[in-house]
Parts: sequence; C-alpha cells; structure tokens
Amino acid sequence: MVAMLILIRQSHLLCNMTHQDFLSTLAKHYGLQSVEQMLALDQKPTYAMNTNMRGTKLLEKLQENLRRPLQGQKVIDIGCAYGGITIELARAGAEVIGVDIIPSYLTLARENAKNDVDVSFLLADVSKKKFIELVEEGSIDIIVASDVLEHIYDSAGLIFNFSKCLNADGIVYFKVPNGFSFAVIKREVHKGKFGLSLLDPDCWHYFIEGRPRIYYRRWDYFQAIFSHFGFNSFKVIKDCSKLDSSLSVKHNVKKGLEEILEIYKAQNFESAIQSELMEEQINFYKDEVLDDLKNLDSDQLEFKYLINFWEVIFSKQDKILEPNNVSKLRQVSNRVYVNDYVFLENKSVQLTSKPIWISASVSPNEEYYLKGKIYSELVSPNHVLVQIRFLDDESTLLSPPYQGISFSALPDVGAYRYIPIKKSGWSGFTVPFTTPALAKSIELGFRSWKVKSNSLSLEPAIEIGRKSQE
Repeated sequence: MVAMLILIRQSHLLCNMTHQDFLSTLAKHYGLQSVEQMLALDQKPTYAMNTNMRGTKLLEKLQENLRRPLQGQKVIDIGCAYGGITIELARAGAEVIGVDIIPSYLTLARENAKNDVDVSFLLADVSKKKFIELVEEGSIDIIVASDVLEHIYDSAGLIFNFSKCLNADGIVYFKVPNGFSFAVIKREVHKGKFGLSLLDPDCWHYFIEGRPRIYYRRWDYFQAIFSHFGFNSFKVIKDCSKLDSSLSVKHNVKKGLEEILEIYKAQNFESAIQSELMEEQINFYKDEVLDDLKNLDSDQLEFKYLINFWEVIFSKQDKILEPNNVSKLRQVSNRVYVNDYVFLENKSVQLTSKPIWISASVSPNEEYYLKGKIYSELVSPNHVLVQIRFLDDESTLLSPPYQGISFSALPDVGAYRYIPIKKSGWSGFTVPFTTPALAKSIELGFRSWKVKSNSLSLEPAIEIGRKSQE
C-alpha cells in the first residue's frame, strides 16, 4: 500500500510538472517571460491553458455515449491544437494521433504530452485527398473533431476523408458552435463581437481585422453532408443546464429574441456599412424566429436557438448508436419535451418540487388524454401535481381557469390536476383534458407535492393524444 501511494504521488507530481512545462512553453509562445506574467494578463489565453480540462470533459462524454470501451481504440483527433483531447484519450488507453495544420500548435501539443503519454502528432490538412495516403483506409475506430468544423471551408472533402479512414463500425464525434443560438449571437465565440455569426464570412472584414476562416452553418447542412457520405445514424449530446428551467422553451425563445433586439438597438456601429449589414441580418433573424415560434415544436426550437454548441456522434451503423433526428430530440434532466408518443432513452425521470415541463402541440376545442406511469417509494398513498398551461399560436399564455381543471391562486401552481399514486411501485394514470378555444399547445409540469424528495419517478414513456383515438 505504501509503495502504491508513493507511485500515485510521483505520477501526480510528474503530471503537474508536465503541465507546468507546457504552460512555460505557452508563455514563450505569446512572447512572455514567465507563466506568472501570462497569468497576470487581463486577457489570458484561457482556451490554450484549459486544453487538458476540455479533454477530460470530452472523454467523459464519449464514455457515457459509446457502447464500447476506449481501451485499444484507434483514434484521430482532428484539429488537436494544444493536445489536451489527444492526451486524455491516450490516458484512457486509446491509440491516438493528433492532427493539425499549424506547426506552432503541434510544438505546444508535444510539450503538453512530454513525459506523460505516448502519442503521435501529425502536420496535415485532413480535408485534402493526400491525407488518405497518411492513414490506412478503414483502420480508424473514432474520429474526434471538436471545435473544428466551423474552420473548414471544404467540409465535403473533410467528411469524405472521414468516411475513408473509418472502419465499418467507426464513429465521428464533432462539436461546433451554433450560430443561431442567442448566446453565440450576443458574443461570437471566437472574436467576442455581437452578431458576427449571422453575417456572411465575406462581410466579417467590415467588423474585425484579418481573415477569420470561420464558417457558421445550419444544422441541416451538417446532417445532409454527413448523410451523403453514409453517416445516417446519429446521437445528439445536449446540455440544457444554462436554460431558465422556470420558463417553457417557447418562452425562453421569445425572451432570447427580445434580448437580442435590445442589444442590437444599443450598438454603436463604427460605419454605415456595419450598420446596414447588421440591420439586414437582424431583421432576417427576427422574422425567422417569429415564424419558427408558430411552426416548430419545443424540442426543435430548443435545438435551433437554445443550444450553444451542437455536439453529435455520427455512425454508419444503427447498432453503434441509438438513432434519433431533429424532430425527435429529447432531453432527460430537469426539462423534458415530448410530442405524441415518445421514449425518453429508457430512463425514469426523478420528480422533485421543481416541475419537469412537457410540451406538445394540440388543436383548440378538442378532448385529449395524457397517459403514463409514476413509480413511488413512499410508505403510504399520495399524489403528484401536474401544472397545466395552454398557449395560443403566438405562444402567449391563455389565462385560466380552464374547463374541468382545478385552479390555485398560488403563483407557482396556477391550473393543475392531481395524479393519485399507490404507496409503492408503479401507478398508471390517465388524465383527460379539453383544450380551450385558440389553444395551439399545452405545457404540463410534473412535480412532487409535499413529499420526500427522490421518492417519485416518471416512467420514460409518455403518451398524449386525442380522446377519439384512444
């Protein structure tokens, strides 16, 4: 045990020394004399400094979402930059090659990996056909392209090479900023300026110096181009933790648009051409958001406007991943959105005093039903509270009371129904409801009510339908 503790301490010390060497080299890269001088900067190179931390986070996501261990997997890390992802994958037992087109980045990556892991770094442009000559065709298990695709002009050439490099069961993980998300519009992730992600790349030079080599594309573009090269199965990794969980998706979108328009009005543009270009794109954007609020369901709206980075795993084989698509995206956390009948990744959703909101499209003046199951670990019968809200085609709340639905003056309750549950085990429920005139969608908030937390769970299958079709 003592020998093991000494070994662990020595390994930890070696790792810290390696990272310190990397930081020293990074400081020199920026023309500074010491790490202390770099840390004292008002604008620190935090993206470079946090490279290993990003690698750790990505590793966790891959381990959670893949059906196989990383041990022994052959991986290419595209656009490896400072090497953090490459290093963490190697620590997990993968055989990794880090690839980049910038020599200075590879110098820093090698320093980062020195005395830590055995990895290879390669100077190459993965979008060019010559890259296939460097990697044996069909030999790779995993390709990682994190924060890369927005910098690639020839994305067709890139994904063609992905297809050639990967074996039959291979997967591609990519992460790319969503230029339509409110947060990215407020502050573009590379240059830190308002509205850039809405502009054509050839207009950026009116707002910033130099050639940005940044290309924001819609999700449909990525789905289409991956599908063209045979990647028809995909899984979306979503992080909704930064959303306002007290609001519905449509309310979050309306709030986000209002904030964008307020920030736009407060801008002081340096030239007439800046003002003209931004006004045109903001108006286009506003019209599209308002149209989407009428025509898209909650999960589509969330994916298009509220997810700041799209993180997706693509595969050519359905057996590798559970396939999904944009119209069926679901998040199992403190927020759940469903339409009609869906399965929520076969996980029970724990109920707390904070509502889990479920949203679905409905028609006015119709009889509907909600079906599901609740699992209870309580020692006596109780009930679950379901808050109910109806919205019109403008996503405006229709004021209660509603026909056949109870109403509470408590500000955090409003219209509601109780679902009785047994003292333990599963209890099925059917909740009938009639939609009011003008109703276009319903929002249902499931929550525990005056019971011990973590004692109630919602089954992963929810059904919402017309009573005539029951």
